[in-house]
Amino acid sequence: MENLQTILLEDLRSFVDQLDDIVIFISEDLNVVYLNSAALSQLAIKEESSNIFSDIVSDNFPESSTIIFDKVVSYINSNSRKSESFKILEGEQVVKILLKTFQNGDKLNRFYITIRKISPDFIISPNSSKFEGFLDLISSTSGDVIYQLDYSTGNYNYLSPGILNLTGYTEAEINRIGFQKIIKKVERFATTDSVLSANSNEITKSDWINNQYQILTKDNQKKWVDDRGKKIKNSDGKIIGIFGVFRDITERRRVFSTLAETEKNYRSVLDLSPFSVAVLHENKIVYANKQLLKVLKYDKVESILGKSVLRFIPKEQIARVTEIYLKVLTEQVPMIHNEEVLVDRLRNSVKVRISSIPIYYDSKMSLLLVLEDITEQVKADRVKNVLNDILHFANTSSDINEFYQYIHSSIKKLMKVDNIFIALYDKKNEMLTFPYFVDCVDSDNLPIKSGKSLTDYVIRTKKSHLIDIEEDTRLRSIGEVDLIGSPSQIWLGVPLIIKDEIIGAIVLQDYDNKNTYSEEEKEILETISYTLGQVIENKLIEEEKKNLIEELKNSNYSKDKFFSIISHDLRGPFNAILGYSSLLKNEYETLSKAEVTQFIGALHQATYNVFKLLNDLLEYSRFQLGRIDYNPTKLNLKLMIVMNLQTLQGNFEKKQILTEVNIDESIELLADEQMLNSIIQNLLTNAVKFSHENSKIFLSASTNSGDEFVSVEIRDQGVGMTEDELSKIFKLDSVFTKEGTSNESGTGFGLLLVKEFIEKHGGKISVNSEHGKGTSFIFNLPLYKQSIT
Repeated sequence: MENLQTILLEDLRSFVDQLDDIVIFISEDLNVVYLNSAALSQLAIKEESSNIFSDIVSDNFPESSTIIFDKVVSYINSNSRKSESFKILEGEQVVKILLKTFQNGDKLNRFYITIRKISPDFIISPNSSKFEGFLDLISSTSGDVIYQLDYSTGNYNYLSPGILNLTGYTEAEINRIGFQKIIKKVERFATTDSVLSANSNEITKSDWINNQYQILTKDNQKKWVDDRGKKIKNSDGKIIGIFGVFRDITERRRVFSTLAETEKNYRSVLDLSPFSVAVLHENKIVYANKQLLKVLKYDKVESILGKSVLRFIPKEQIARVTEIYLKVLTEQVPMIHNEEVLVDRLRNSVKVRISSIPIYYDSKMSLLLVLEDITEQVKADRVKNVLNDILHFANTSSDINEFYQYIHSSIKKLMKVDNIFIALYDKKNEMLTFPYFVDCVDSDNLPIKSGKSLTDYVIRTKKSHLIDIEEDTRLRSIGEVDLIGSPSQIWLGVPLIIKDEIIGAIVLQDYDNKNTYSEEEKEILETISYTLGQVIENKLIEEEKKNLIEELKNSNYSKDKFFSIISHDLRGPFNAILGYSSLLKNEYETLSKAEVTQFIGALHQATYNVFKLLNDLLEYSRFQLGRIDYNPTKLNLKLMIVMNLQTLQGNFEKKQILTEVNIDESIELLADEQMLNSIIQNLLTNAVKFSHENSKIFLSASTNSGDEFVSVEIRDQGVGMTEDELSKIFKLDSVFTKEGTSNESGTGFGLLLVKEFIEKHGGKISVNSEHGKGTSFIFNLPLYKQSIT
């Protein structure tokens, strides 16, 4: 049988399924395309012939099957758009059959057949005594009162004997006092007329009446009466009376009233339930409790009654949900549990667990749905899973940078995270470092002094803050924060706290959409921040231990090298000191004045070399032990270069060396002043040492828009270095040194310090040299740039 939706509109199917009459839809080739509920329940239909119209007719109307089949074929062949009807007698049963054409849009014509089994009253004259006897028989067996009302007189031409039991009055008494006199209350329905119409001349368009009255019987009992009848018309179409039935529905009303009260009580109980409850009848919501309204964000139940449940299901889930519900209805599975996503009035997703139970509603199979809002539970489970994953990764990964990346990817499972950084707070030095920094606008993650950024505000208050443009403006207006970096539409910062001590903060921000983060995201981030703080601290401790072990290994190696270098480099100057001092002591009387002056000069130079070597060794060892503080501040590069050139002016004048400085005065660095002085002095001293007299040293710097570092070059025209000499630069185990152009000695430790100090700033240094033509040292240092918020 074809799917009904390819033939009928949904509302037509719902309508014919509610009819008590048998309805069969057939195609032009006499195949059955649809049977309504009455047909399925009243006809004997074999499974193998359920779509063959001729078989259904033969099986159910064997005596009249030929007549029915011929009439149907004749009607189809006539191409008539008008309906046709005829009656047959099947055994003792009178059957009325209606034939009608139905066209669904541009599709092929379909035909439907309505079959109504009726009593044989149409063949009996309403005016005969036989007719009244027949009516008396029907009313006596059914308990109903059959009547015929004459509009012209307002009297009843016929009232079956049951009227006495119903009202306590006889037919004559009813006609004398008027039936309307005993009616105390009237309930009229949409397609009704009334017995009062005979007196009020009120005539409706409907041929049928359907009223309910509360009457007062002769012995003062109150009864409810159902009145259903059909208007009788003459040949001119004028209404001349009503033929109908009175039925005592007092008990039914009482039962319905009790049921209504019971239903009201049940509804009150269901409205107090923490679970959402709904009844689906023919795919429409016919009942919903208050909790369901709350879940779907509606104020009035009328807003969802009569609506299709599929309206609240995402499109991609409709097919699966429909399949589940059809299974419950068709297979009458006692109960099915499933989890779905509903869409509320605000188009937000709500995760629910649904129990679907088949029930009868209005005599038809329907669905009772019990829904539990598990949105918060699902969120909590997701957060729990993320925390478990983070803890597991922390225990299996030894690389802290990989761990920071994993934190980022884990939080992305819970919310949008395009821009994130983790800030660690050094309370002793009041510094913020940024071991993890991902941002689509800013890219500067250099350490900064603690100040008045939004991150500092989180650390200072030890509280989480969700800050939009308006709140940022307010905080700046009262002096709590300064505008640092690019402003974002929404900024979320949560502190990382261990044992009441704040170790840093985790920050998310969105530059375009202020709705990306809300109190909900803040609560989630707060939930995981405690665990993150603990894990990060443990990771840092592990990293520190790992580095310490590595440093100890290197320290043992370096110590041997260190003492080897000291013994080697100190031996030369001390030998000179001992030699010259011995000559002066033992042969002073025999030495000329010029010789004494020469020996004293040599002794002074050897002593200076020892002092320089010890000073370099001391500074290097202090740095290795972490005893040199690192305090980056805003420094002007050109000013620092000029100051150091002035300090070393005597060195340049001794060899008549000129300098050329090509550095923009606007270049600002973020650097430690003491370390920067050491870098510049060591490189300039080295350049002077290996430069020829009357040569030139060049100093330059370059930077491009958007750069984070400035590139600085110090170039001389001196002796240069060989490839072998270049390979030994900046290495402790092969500290390289040689005499300068004026026989200046050195230790090589100065360049080691330069490399260490530059790398401390996050920069790098490289050397270009050609033997006999000079050497160029190129290094980069961070520019001063306010960008961390």
